[in-house]
Amino acid sequence: MNARNHDPQRKEKTMTRNANSPRTGRLLALHAAAQEGDISAVNCRIQRGQRTDVRKNGRLPIELAAANGHTKVCVALLDSLESNDRDYFAAVAARFAAAKSHAETCGALLHAISDNGQWRRAIRRALEATVLQRQEATLMVLLDGLDCEERRRLANELLSLAARSGLANTCALLLDCAPDGTGERKRIMATALDEAIARGHGKASAALLAHVPVGAWRTRLVNDALFWAVEREQNEISALLLEAGADMDAPRHDGESPRSWVAKSPQLRAVFEGHLLRSRQGAGAERRRAAM
Repeated sequence: MNARNHDPQRKEKTMTRNANSPRTGRLLALHAAAQEGDISAVNCRIQRGQRTDVRKNGRLPIELAAANGHTKVCVALLDSLESNDRDYFAAVAARFAAAKSHAETCGALLHAISDNGQWRRAIRRALEATVLQRQEATLMVLLDGLDCEERRRLANELLSLAARSGLANTCALLLDCAPDGTGERKRIMATALDEAIARGHGKASAALLAHVPVGAWRTRLVNDALFWAVEREQNEISALLLEAGADMDAPRHDGESPRSWVAKSPQLRAVFEGHLLRSRQGAGAERRRAAM
């Protein structure tokens, strides 16, 4: 094998040429090395005194390394920074790693954060990135690494974001990973359901309702949700809520019921009439089975 292929100086010169190629968008040599995970070239640049906190094309070297899952490069870049800067850069890079589903890199960056307040903000932003990018596997890895109380708190906070984004699977995962029967969870569930209905996310609404136990609170929740859906003319979700047991005649504080809105929308009338027809057919089938 040609020894030139293992010459660090030759490799660095190649990286410098690549830094000006279209593929790397005219990145600096350090940025290109970080993006490609070349730890030797990164260390060489650091030893020569090149600053690691300079942006090129809007990106820091550590952000490029994190987005590509190069954990060792991220650690080397953090070690090169002043101690009072490390928390900030680790937090920023952790979000990039999470968004690209690099759980190991994200975990290493979060572990490097010493300030508790900075860590809490960083883990929240990293988890938000996994939700928005639909990186469910990374989301669960990050949540599983937390203690029970922290996991419950963050799962509750992320639920509205997942519902607002129409992510039914993510809603179910968040509810499963941190079961909680407190009044706080009920308030968050109601808010999340409102967010899903407001944006017409039927599957997310169904996922949320599937985790609401039968009882007085479920009855109140689906009745309130039916008002939200009817007022926003979300016909598919109105049908879903009726099937979930919502009462068309349950009055609101002003005395109005969902049935009173039927005259305002022919489409809603079709939804309600279809529900009544299915209810009558179901009742008839039950009577026939009982008579056999």
